[in-house]
Amino acid sequence: MRAQLAQFDRRNLKIILVLLFVLIAAGLHTYLFWPQFKEFRKLNRSHQLLQSAVTNSNNLQQDLDNRVTQIQELKKSLHGDMANLPQKQFESYIVGQLQRIAWKNSVELTGIKPKKGELVDQFREIIFDIDMRGDYYHIFDLLTDVADALGFVVVKRCTMRPDSVIKDEQPLMVTVTIASYRMET
Repeated sequence: MRAQLAQFDRRNLKIILVLLFVLIAAGLHTYLFWPQFKEFRKLNRSHQLLQSAVTNSNNLQQDLDNRVTQIQELKKSLHGDMANLPQKQFESYIVGQLQRIAWKNSVELTGIKPKKGELVDQFREIIFDIDMRGDYYHIFDLLTDVADALGFVVVKRCTMRPDSVIKDEQPLMVTVTIASYRMET
């Protein structure tokens, strides 16, 4: 071994030793120091995030309250005031609301017939066949108010014909089929 080392020039031996040292240093850096440094940076970012969450905890409760309010408003726009009614009171509530809205808009309800509809995704469809008499614009206002008061309501069918009972006012006889939806539990 000494004979082979004596063959090398001292300068070449120094270069080989320096390269060996650089190779060992690069290996240590790649496999020992760099993964630890990356883990440290990751933990430091997590720590900073948690610290900012602690300092912003006052806003967190306010944000949660805002979200709860938004959810309640969306639930009301979807279901109206009938969201928490038991199934047995559901139809009578809708009939009462229809009558109240009809009086408000000067429309005479001549008949309301509720019937069960289909199950659409998670929602139970409840169909109402409504016969009414009134002026075109009053009926239009009634349908707009129904949508506002009852939440998500779909007009499935609508037929209009002139009412022959009163000749001077030209009211319309309208038959509307509306569908209201209630989440099935």
